[in-house]
Amino acid sequence: MLLLQVGSGRADAHWDNTKVSFRNQVRTIIKFRKGVLNCIFATSVAEEGLDIPDCNVIIRYDLNETLIQYIQSRGRARRHGSIYIHMVERGNPRHRRRLHENKANEDALRRFCEALPEDRKLTGNNFNMDYFLRKEMGQQQYIVPGTGAKLNYKQALVILANFVSSLPHPPETVLAPEYVICAVPGGFQCEVMLPPQSPVRSATGKVHPRKAMAKCSAAFELCLKLIKGKYLDAHLRPVFTKQLPAMRNARLAVSAKKKAEYQMRIKPEMWARRGEPKELYVTVLALENPGAVGRETMPLLLLTREPLPKLAKFTLFYGQGPDRTSQVRCVPVPGRIVLDEEGREAKALAGFTLRVFHDVFSKDFEARVGDLPYFIAPATKGHGEGFEIEEDVRGLVDWEVVFRVQEGDRIPYDVDAAGEYADEFFKGHFVVDPYDGSRKYFLRGRRHDMKATDTVPEGIVPPGHAWKGVSTRDILNYSLTKWRRSREKTTLNPQQPVVEAELMPLRRNLLDDNIGEDDLEPKQCFLVLEPLRISPVSPCGGEERRGEERREEKRREEKRREEKR
Repeated sequence: MLLLQVGSGRADAHWDNTKVSFRNQVRTIIKFRKGVLNCIFATSVAEEGLDIPDCNVIIRYDLNETLIQYIQSRGRARRHGSIYIHMVERGNPRHRRRLHENKANEDALRRFCEALPEDRKLTGNNFNMDYFLRKEMGQQQYIVPGTGAKLNYKQALVILANFVSSLPHPPETVLAPEYVICAVPGGFQCEVMLPPQSPVRSATGKVHPRKAMAKCSAAFELCLKLIKGKYLDAHLRPVFTKQLPAMRNARLAVSAKKKAEYQMRIKPEMWARRGEPKELYVTVLALENPGAVGRETMPLLLLTREPLPKLAKFTLFYGQGPDRTSQVRCVPVPGRIVLDEEGREAKALAGFTLRVFHDVFSKDFEARVGDLPYFIAPATKGHGEGFEIEEDVRGLVDWEVVFRVQEGDRIPYDVDAAGEYADEFFKGHFVVDPYDGSRKYFLRGRRHDMKATDTVPEGIVPPGHAWKGVSTRDILNYSLTKWRRSREKTTLNPQQPVVEAELMPLRRNLLDDNIGEDDLEPKQCFLVLEPLRISPVSPCGGEERRGEERREEKRREEKRREEKR
């Protein structure tokens, strides 16, 4: 029987069969155990929890991230003489180094375990608790009168662990019983000790020939003391109210191991309400210190199907120092926006939201209007406006910019006629590199003193990996980040204007005040716009930007008419 692990599953993956129901998973494992299936393709979910004794071959296609993953995936093959195959890329030193590190770390772990004293070693990985409990004739059992709840050796460990977790303790402290096993004449004897908060502190079990049995006996004796003191109820549950950890929902977003103990909620319930929106409520995100950004900006509108509660201010860090920091006001606007029945406005808002994620964060999402929990829109008013008393809620949305995104994924740029563009066109636009998602620019203005064939000035940050194999390091080649073979097939217009721009830092988390030197300020560079894409998402919005574009279009139209005459 063969098990192949093909990598880590992702919730946003685009291949089919990504979401396999739990029922189908169980049916597949049963067929594999019975031999109906002799091969399973699985993601990293198969690293733990699968116990198939007849599985004798494991093939892992991706590199493991940790030693635990390496050991767990290899341990899925339980049959004697099993084979574990780890695929690596030929000639890749990183893959080869990872395998050597795994083997060295595993050997170090084995040497550590072998060096432990005998009284701390367990009997082996194939230890079967149920088997030895059945063999052990001296184990005790207690039945609670009235309810019939049964306490035995096996359940005593779980009951005691639940009792300890219910004791009062600080939020960041994890309580657990402590077991000490000693060798005595006739076998082993265990003493279990509880934290100081416990009303019963310790108990000693009976002598047993095996350590695991001695541990169960100690837990059993302590549970009897707790029952006698009425610290366990008639159903063997702790009488103390279990203390749930602070920030438990945030912790469960990372680790869902305790989701059975209390309701798991990793996001607000209102985000789960989807469907085609008929009306939307507006919350304005406005900066108290707009100058901290370093360029002209407009507030952002968050549109939701339900009104958001009043949210506290939070801080964004655009750089070091108080002048590069700004508080964000979250202002709920009274009233609502009733969308058109044809769904045109909802579709435009969804397109703008997805375009922001694509152009700003380089994230592609395949989603319809009804799938989005919220929408993003540009505002028509500045940061200092009083949105709390706004009467025209619909007028807050810059619908012209929203619908412009629907017309295409870029602002048209005629390379052959670029020299005729007015200088205003080359200011303020947000530009993205379609071949390198990490490179995003803000245009500062046209440089009449430079040509596209000029050598890139000293001190300009290099464009990345594609720059290494370029012999002619001019502005044309700087603007094109294709690999060498693709670059050789591409011809750019050397007569187009040169634009001064800011290369934006990769930093995207503006909530973090830990800013490194490389994340402080945008870096100056010089570009031609032919291989790049001018995003329709305007960095500033407002009538000024639209007025510039209308004037530019009018000038080009008048020039075309003169040429025809």
